[in-house]
Amino acid sequence: MPECPICKAELTETFSGGDTKGLSVCTACFNPLLTEWSDGVEQAQLVPGVQDMRRVAPPGSIASAFLTQVVQGVQELPILPEVSQRILKLLNDPEFEMSQLTEMIREDPVIALAIMKQANSAAFGGLHEITDLGAACSRLGMRTIANTVQLVANRSLFITGNTGLKNSMSRLWRHSIASAHCANEVARISLAPDPEAIFLAGLVHDIGKVLLLEMIASPKDKIIQDLQRNPDLMRELIAGLHAHIGLVICQAWEMPPLFRAAVYFHHNPAQCPVKEWLGAVHTVCLANTLATMEGYGMYDATKEVYLASHPSTLYLSLSDIKLATLRVDLADTLEALFEVAG
Repeated sequence: MPECPICKAELTETFSGGDTKGLSVCTACFNPLLTEWSDGVEQAQLVPGVQDMRRVAPPGSIASAFLTQVVQGVQELPILPEVSQRILKLLNDPEFEMSQLTEMIREDPVIALAIMKQANSAAFGGLHEITDLGAACSRLGMRTIANTVQLVANRSLFITGNTGLKNSMSRLWRHSIASAHCANEVARISLAPDPEAIFLAGLVHDIGKVLLLEMIASPKDKIIQDLQRNPDLMRELIAGLHAHIGLVICQAWEMPPLFRAAVYFHHNPAQCPVKEWLGAVHTVCLANTLATMEGYGMYDATKEVYLASHPSTLYLSLSDIKLATLRVDLADTLEALFEVAG
């Protein structure tokens, strides 16, 4: 088992699958680590360009209080639904058949109902109402079905029992849906592989904010409790910590490196050290920006963004025409998705 190069603690996670590079967090010092195989040995280093978290969040600081509680907090979050992972595996199967997806959906009445509702919506409805799930799946097509399943399956991650959080969680859920849809569309027009996987990455890119909001609403430390009286500082801390906390959650969920990178680097794609991850990272970054620009941010947009010169637009080689096409009828499409997702 490799050790953390920063604090020398034993790392609890090793590689799985066919990945040769990974992204993880040391649960002792909370530093983000780039891990890779070298001469048959797994090695780890601090993500290049990232400061040691022991300096960013020294003992006694508010950030340190959050990190101290984050491991327990992750355990109290709903887990990533199994159906999300099953859908991704099925779509990556070269022998995939629509009938397999239909049978998977039949196992979950809530998802099946959402698929039927989507198939008969104004956006997809035909001359006759569909009452059969197989016919509904045929009408929608694989990509729409996969995205709808992800929306319904992951809704529970954004549900809170805290009445004071309901408005924030609702805005965060709408932002996540908008980001997921935009990520999927950006992946499609930029001809990126696996746009359905990018949809899920867009959906959970801000999952760190979910846990931070819950921790602030139900503080177990006085320094966090005091934060409730300072909304500006609270917003600053959420902005600064949510990607890091999101990476901790992705590790607990055992998500593949590509998803972890999209969550961790979605505000700073230039820091992503692995070329193979850059497409997904830039896609989620641009999707997050688009969603906020269109009025679906967790907070109101405070500055003008010129998409044509956005670094992710340039990296993905998206023209003004492609961007304009993506934004056509975006609001109507998103409102339909909000209705299906609940």
